[in-house]
Amino acid sequence: MFIMAVVFEQYLEKQYLTFLINETYTSDKYVLSAEKEYLQFSIKHLVDSGSKISLDTGLINDANAYAADPDALDLRLALAQDVRLIVAQYAEDIEAVAIVKNTGKILYQVERAFGASGINLFWNNENRTYLDDMHTNLKQIISASTLPKYALSVQPNNLSVVSHDVEITHTDRLVHMAFALPGSTNKLTSENAFVVVSFKLGCVDDFLEQMEQNPKGYSKAYITDSNQMILYSDRIEDTGKKFNPEISGKVMVLTDTISRPQWNLNIVIDRNKMETYVHSSYLKGMFFFLMALLLIVFLQILFIRRALRPVHEITKGMERVQKGNLDNRIRIDGENEIWQLAMRYNNMADSLSQQKQETEREYQGKMLSVKRAGEAEMDALQSQINAHFLCNTLNAINYSAIEAGDEEVSDMLKKLSNIMQYVFSRNYRFVTLGDEINWLEQYLSLQKFRQMDSFDYRINFPEIYRDWPCCKLFLQPFVENSIKHGFAEKDSRCLIDVCGCSEGNRLVLTIEDNGCGMTLEQNAKVRELISEKAAINLKGTGIGLENVTARMRLYYGSGFEIDFRTQTGSGTIFILKLPIPEILKGENEKDENSDS
Repeated sequence: MFIMAVVFEQYLEKQYLTFLINETYTSDKYVLSAEKEYLQFSIKHLVDSGSKISLDTGLINDANAYAADPDALDLRLALAQDVRLIVAQYAEDIEAVAIVKNTGKILYQVERAFGASGINLFWNNENRTYLDDMHTNLKQIISASTLPKYALSVQPNNLSVVSHDVEITHTDRLVHMAFALPGSTNKLTSENAFVVVSFKLGCVDDFLEQMEQNPKGYSKAYITDSNQMILYSDRIEDTGKKFNPEISGKVMVLTDTISRPQWNLNIVIDRNKMETYVHSSYLKGMFFFLMALLLIVFLQILFIRRALRPVHEITKGMERVQKGNLDNRIRIDGENEIWQLAMRYNNMADSLSQQKQETEREYQGKMLSVKRAGEAEMDALQSQINAHFLCNTLNAINYSAIEAGDEEVSDMLKKLSNIMQYVFSRNYRFVTLGDEINWLEQYLSLQKFRQMDSFDYRINFPEIYRDWPCCKLFLQPFVENSIKHGFAEKDSRCLIDVCGCSEGNRLVLTIEDNGCGMTLEQNAKVRELISEKAAINLKGTGIGLENVTARMRLYYGSGFEIDFRTQTGSGTIFILKLPIPEILKGENEKDENSDS
């Protein structure tokens, strides 16, 4: 058996090593492909955010004005306010923001984690070289008309905030992007200042941590530049070194490349560690197998020698019981299975009494547990306070209004309660167009009551589309725009018309009002705001429209379309074209196959 086990162990060792290598290679290849897509998306998102910041009208005006007159305190305060608003708005991504004059002088900088701001924080004398290099690269990119117009650097790789010689915060794996701020001519080649935004690459952290989660340490992740210099790894000390995985022995290297910036994603699989682990595991297995085999042989010999002795004792004891000696007990002189059988016979009567006592104790224990569980549940219910408390309070006030005979107040309270329950609900994914239309109708009713019946509304929506899934609260910004802006200067009777109709496999939703319409300038700003390449956060045009348009594009993809028509004094109409959701496409295909 041992010789057969040794031969079989060698075969299994080779097979398992092959399996482990193939599985590790396949899983790491999938992780590498997914990380590539994720990193490309993250970099694009950061570039879009930085471009949007660099095109902020208020920031451009204040930065260029302060660059021209650095002694003006009011201009410095205005620039500080702009920078802090940017950090607050993009707090999830941004670690630091710096405004730098075209000559290289730092005008203002702020760090999100510490909340400190001034002129000698992150970009100090120690890191100044990297800042100057980014500025030089940015000028070359602008001169070469390369799009998008930004310069990127990963140095310095970390952000450390120190106060009174004590480190307050520390952030690793940063990427810095420099964007030009256009001057008065609105051309990038005439910039007076530029903005440097420092982002934390969370996707890189996820990538490296996922590789570190392997308890055996087979795989290591590295991100390198086009010159094979290490940009990011799980060890900070590797940053800036030459990537040379062959030093560690037999390895397999998986590599994939993203185009902008030109980075290489590398996963190094250490075959030496795999072979050592597999060989060590099977040596341990063979050792334990040998020990078990020897133990079995020893126990078998011992059992055969002692097995016959208790049989005679048990036979004599059972003969005494057969003669009527019920008080007789078998004398126990061993611990093997047969002696245990005799012991159980002797203890059978005593065990019945013990079982009764144990049953009573178990019953009391369970009753005590139930009592304590009930008390804990009551404490939890008494201490639970959530958002539904407000809705329940509104319902209580509603009952009071009903008892007082005030049906109008009761109706308004009921609608307000429904609106708040819909908003408080955590169900973001499974909301239907029917839910959204019902909520919109109650919202318009409350707005009409609040505006003292200054407008009317109509909703005409086909029942067949009410089960379509949709984004939550996507119609509210459009009707709110009509009430807040469209009817602001309207003297005659105002009307909001919400209509839905089919167009092939799409649903066309229109939100129309007969308000004051938009000027040509407002028209251009709103059209830029809802476009796919919108990059400016325009003031006074409704950030809700930008938010809901972005959510709709993420939800429906390229099949979603939005447009609007407006004319000064003649109202505005927004047109939303919704494609059939993916979940319904699958059901329709099943229905068609079943029909065929």
